[in-house]
Amino acid sequence: MHFAVAACMRNEAIFILEWIAHQRLCGFRTVIVVTNDCTDGTDMICDEIAESDPDFFHVRSVVAPGESPQIKGMASVFALPVIGDVDYLLHCDSDEFLNIDVGAGQVADLVLAAGETDCIALAWRPFGDAGNTHWTGGLVTEKCTRSAAKIRPSFTVHKSLFRPAAFRRATDHMPKEPRSANVTLVNTRGEAMPTTSLFNPRHARFRRTPPELFTWENACIFHYAVRSQDVFLMKNQRGDGMGRETDRYHLNSKFWRRNNINRVSVPVSQQRLAAMKQTIANFRANDAIARIEDKALLDFVRDSHAYLTPERIQSLTIPS
Repeated sequence: MHFAVAACMRNEAIFILEWIAHQRLCGFRTVIVVTNDCTDGTDMICDEIAESDPDFFHVRSVVAPGESPQIKGMASVFALPVIGDVDYLLHCDSDEFLNIDVGAGQVADLVLAAGETDCIALAWRPFGDAGNTHWTGGLVTEKCTRSAAKIRPSFTVHKSLFRPAAFRRATDHMPKEPRSANVTLVNTRGEAMPTTSLFNPRHARFRRTPPELFTWENACIFHYAVRSQDVFLMKNQRGDGMGRETDRYHLNSKFWRRNNINRVSVPVSQQRLAAMKQTIANFRANDAIARIEDKALLDFVRDSHAYLTPERIQSLTIPS
C-alpha cells in the first residue's frame, strides 16, 4: 500500500526535521508539506529536501486575509497528482506524531489491525511541556515525555487516516464530502463509529460517538501542543492555523489546561531515538539545511526573549 502524510506549516524550522524523520520511520512513503509566509527558513528546508527526495513534496501556499491556511493547504494537497496513487493519507500538524502500538509500529500494521475502512479516527493523547520553560533545541519526543494517564472522551479530539479517493476534500481533523453515502469510519480497534461528522462541513470532532469507542489502543496521535512555555506563547505571533482570532495560545486558556498534562512518564524507546537521530543527521549532512536550522534556533531564542517580556507574558496569561 501507498501511505502518505501531509502537514500545513508556518515557521517550524526548528522542529520540521524531527517530524519528517518520524513519518519515515512510521512507514509513510510520501511526505507532503504545505508552507505559507515562512520567515524562519521552513520553506527553504523543504525545498532542499524536495530537490533530492522524489517522495517529498513541498507546496508553497499564498493565503489571503481571512483564508484558513489549513483548508487552503489541504485543497492543494488533494490537487497533487501523487494523491491519485495514495491508498491512505494522514493529515497532521508539526506537533502531532502518530504512535502505533501494534505489529512493528508501521502504518501498514495499523491499517491491518483496524480492518478495511475508508477512515480511521486517531485520538489525541496530550503531552505536556515536562517543565520546559525555554526551548534550547533537541527533540520534542525526547524532551517532552510526560502525558495524560488515561483518555477523557469529553475532551478528546481526533485526527484521521483516510482513503483520499473516498472524499472530495479535508479539514484539519477529518476528511469531508464522502463520495459515497456508505462511507465507513472506525476507531483504532476497528470498531464502527458514527459517520455524521464526515458529511458536516463544520464539525471538527466526531460527534455522536459513544464514550466507549474513544481509545488509544493500537494507535493514537501524540499531541505536543505545549512543547515549552516560550514555544507555546510565540504562536501568538504566528497566528492560528484555521485563521481564527483566539486566546488559545494564552497561559491558563482552556486549550492550555487540556493539553499541558504531565501526569505520567511515557518515554520513547532508545532504539527509536537512535533511528530518529540518524535520520535527522542524514538531513543535516546537507550543509544548507544545517545552516538554516541553526539560524532558525538562534533567531527563535533571540526573538522569544525580545517578545516575551514579563509584561507580555502577563498579557498572554488568563487569570486562574
